Amino acid sequence: KGKHHRMFCDPAYVASPEYQAFWQRLGRGEFDAGRYKRFGYRGKAVWIQATYNPIFDMNNKPFKVVKFATNISPQIALEEEVTKIAINFATKSKEISSQAKAVASGTQSLGATAEEMSASVEELSASIDSIAQNAKSADSIAKKTQSEADQGSQAIAKSIEAMDLINKSSEEISEIVKVISEIASQTNLLAFNAAIEAARAGDHGLGFSVVADEVRKLAENSSKATKEISKLIHESVKRASQGSEISKEAANSFKKIVEGVAKTTQSITEISVAAQEQQTAAKDVAQAIQQVADATEKSAIASEAIAQATTELASGADQLKLAVQKFAN
Repeated sequence: KGKHHRMFCDPAYVASPEYQAFWQRLGRGEFDAGRYKRFGYRGKAVWIQATYNPIFDMNNKPFKVVKFATNISPQIALEEEVTKIAINFATKSKEISSQAKAVASGTQSLGATAEEMSASVEELSASIDSIAQNAKSADSIAKKTQSEADQGSQAIAKSIEAMDLINKSSEEISEIVKVISEIASQTNLLAFNAAIEAARAGDHGLGFSVVADEVRKLAENSSKATKEISKLIHESVKRASQGSEISKEAANSFKKIVEGVAKTTQSITEISVAAQEQQTAAKDVAQAIQQVADATEKSAIASEAIAQATTELASGADQLKLAVQKFAN
């Protein structure tokens, strides 16, 4: 049986149990239908949609088989191409879905990193704000200190000027006292001479002698007083000179202090300006990082949507492949 049929079949299929079962069903008079792969001229594969109908004799035994077949090779080729495309589409969709999920995971990690960076920059910005505020306060204090130092320097300069005036006045007083001392000496000498002349005059010069003696005593007292005054003025001049020297030393020290305060004020002002610039830069960086965080969040959402869409596409491709297989069967 089937000798002519075998020549159109693959030798491996002819030797298979499946082929034997095919003829056994027909031998039992069972109807068979389906798609079959056969080989035509020069071994070219041909797919047919065929039915095999056993014909029974008068004894109700099958004695021949009637075959109706249609060439469906183009349809099979199309189905294979569609299946191949569906499999490839499903594979690519799964790859895209996997990559999209990886991108979404990466962007989520990047978003978390951006949030951490944003938090760090906010802390840095807060620190810079504090530094800027402290620098501003220090700048104000330094300027106030410089102003006070300038006032102190001016006060010392006036003190030195007053000391110089005291020295000058003391010298002038000393000259006046010296003149008074000389006058007292001359008065004492004249009184002494007058007393001598009064003694020569005898009783007539007695009254004049008393007056001369009183004048001499006054001259001695004046001389003594002028010496005391001269001594006090000398001490005053000496102390004024010492005070003047101390004031000059203090003025030099104050000058150095003022210069140091001025440099410190300038440095603090520069620090304050730099801190304000850092403050502005930190705010710009924080804003940029926030924009990155927003962008990565949107990217993550988009990647998740792509992953979801490609997953659905892959599922649709699998369903298409199953539908083609069902249609083929």
